[in-house]
Amino acid sequence: MNLQSMNDKRPAEGSAPEIPGDGLRILLITNFYPPHVKGGAELAAAHLAAWLARNGQQVGVLTLAPPGEPDSVRVEAPGLTVFRRNIPNVYHALQHVGAAGWKKPFWHVLDHFHPLAAARLREVIAEFRPDVVNTHNLQGLGYNLWQVLGDLDLPVLVALHDLSLMCLRQSMFKNGENCARQCGICRVSAAIRGRYLRSIRRLDFISASRALLGVVKGAFPANAGRGIYLQNPLDFPLRTEVSPTGSVIRLLYAGQVSPHKGVPFLLDVLNSLPQKDRFKITVVGKGGSLAGLQETYRGCDWVRFTGFVAPEAVDGYMREADVLIVPSLWYENQPLVILQARALGLPLMLSDRGGLPELVQDGAFGRVLEAGNRDVWREALQSVTEDPALVARWKKEALARCAEFNVDDLGHRYIGIVRALIRGQCAS
Repeated sequence: MNLQSMNDKRPAEGSAPEIPGDGLRILLITNFYPPHVKGGAELAAAHLAAWLARNGQQVGVLTLAPPGEPDSVRVEAPGLTVFRRNIPNVYHALQHVGAAGWKKPFWHVLDHFHPLAAARLREVIAEFRPDVVNTHNLQGLGYNLWQVLGDLDLPVLVALHDLSLMCLRQSMFKNGENCARQCGICRVSAAIRGRYLRSIRRLDFISASRALLGVVKGAFPANAGRGIYLQNPLDFPLRTEVSPTGSVIRLLYAGQVSPHKGVPFLLDVLNSLPQKDRFKITVVGKGGSLAGLQETYRGCDWVRFTGFVAPEAVDGYMREADVLIVPSLWYENQPLVILQARALGLPLMLSDRGGLPELVQDGAFGRVLEAGNRDVWREALQSVTEDPALVARWKKEALARCAEFNVDDLGHRYIGIVRALIRGQCAS
């Protein structure tokens, strides 16, 4: 199943209906939602929403309306209603990357105290009447939404997708390096958000990565549970046969094209390999580094940049690739693109940051390499590009393991977690 099939057979827009079914009423709050996406967090929320609706739960999604569009309510599928709301700020959250630097401090201040955000949430709650709320990334919607949920005494499960509890950039990565500690601004922001979270009586956190959970746990308020590890219930089509491997190894990067994702580092290493006729790499995605990299590697026939690609189209690039590369320099969680590759039996070359080593055993059907170590990556990439037989063996092993992440098992475990939270049984 892909995101296109999630949205098939949409009824017309209108007021929120009474959704059939006798399951829980679960409200997901996420700053972005398909078709308007920036990264894996909102795609993970979309997969979860679709699975819950298909399995008898009544799901509402509160998300931002795209720039220039009015508020709307739309039934995306039976049991799934999406509430898109305008939360005016200095600029729209989808325009954050290109916004003038002087505007950003004002944007962030309003994002912590937005009165209209609180009003919009109260309206949606009054209409949808959730039993439980699962917040995903709130940046752009308003962090004070947590205070509203506390005031209404609703149980709240906070999904951890990154380091946003600790960092305004959501990455603890600045000027090409991981931050050793929080800066003053991030400490102030974290204190404000912590105050909001302390207002919630039934509160817990969920992470798809044990590593991320361990790092962020220190930022949990005392009233929260200890946090829950559960991989994201992602519903990707499984590949059933090994794809052929040619003499030219087809490498793939798919994601944000930026320094903290390691894309400039990766291309620099590949550019140092002596025999560039043995590989080609496709870089799928957009980001702040894209224009500069396109200029740097203009005329290089071993690299291709696609720019933005719709999430449902990434599958096609993966089916044409031999190895997916994730060279992240910052603390990753569980990137959705890796789970999609796992479902397709696509070998992986990953850095050892954050939760990435949890997703592949080094040498089994790929490599886990020291983040940012140029010599280590150069040696590994040269070995791969010079040995198609190695890649073919990786593919066979990856295909044998492609069904390890069972979406139904994970989804039912998620339902058990939210039912326990409703009863006040946090993971403590």
